[in-house]
Amino acid sequence: MNRKIFFTIILGFALFELTLGMQSVGVIYDDDAITITIGKENYQERINLSQLFDSVKYIILDNSDNCLIGEISKIVYYDNRFYVLDVQQMIIFVFSDTGEMIFKIDKRGQGPGEYRYLTDFDVRDNRIVIFDRFNQLLEYDLNGNFVKKNPVSIPGRSFIINGDYYYFYTCNLPSFFGDYSLLITDKEVYNLKNGIRIPQNNILYKCINLYHSNAFYRFENKIRYYTPFETKVYSIENDGNYSPPPFFFK
Repeated sequence: MNRKIFFTIILGFALFELTLGMQSVGVIYDDDAITITIGKENYQERINLSQLFDSVKYIILDNSDNCLIGEISKIVYYDNRFYVLDVQQMIIFVFSDTGEMIFKIDKRGQGPGEYRYLTDFDVRDNRIVIFDRFNQLLEYDLNGNFVKKNPVSIPGRSFIINGDYYYFYTCNLPSFFGDYSLLITDKEVYNLKNGIRIPQNNILYKCINLYHSNAFYRFENKIRYYTPFETKVYSIENDGNYSPPPFFFK
């Protein structure tokens, strides 16, 4: 087992990731999935962190009045900083790796450099990129200064950057590029690298997905993707191409 350093932030926030596979351009059906049956022989009531990681480090974040977090929706660790999304307040808090707050991005509005709805964000290539589902991507430098706006016509709830590509989870809503579940575009959002359809026929399921965040996770230079109430996890390579069929747990 590959062992890694695990950072735990004392805010009642737990992270875990699953690593599995994606199919190809077109439609992904359950018949294509690799099934893994989880039986009692694989069940363990309690697993200690010491069984999984070489070391554990607890970091207490600054809790002064100007950096109180209502709800942790996502954490990105980049260049010795923690970027914490509070989707309830629509604020990104930036902390040092020892827990001191450095700055926050709190720019809700309709003016230059402002967002109407902070849906998701990512930090890559010395840029903080915010996905505002009201048709725009906003870029800021690592000091929180506004750099530029990129208009987009993509609905959805989740966004991540990988290499030269942007990944969007569209909640199966139609977009400028077509009716895809996942969109992989260039960074100008002009050209479609891959469009992937995953059938979701239940109307209630689609509605729930509209409120689902963090559909994407990084692991070993690949993007992992899942949707709520699903038992499948998909994987996409860092060049925007998909891996083998999805794994299906039952």
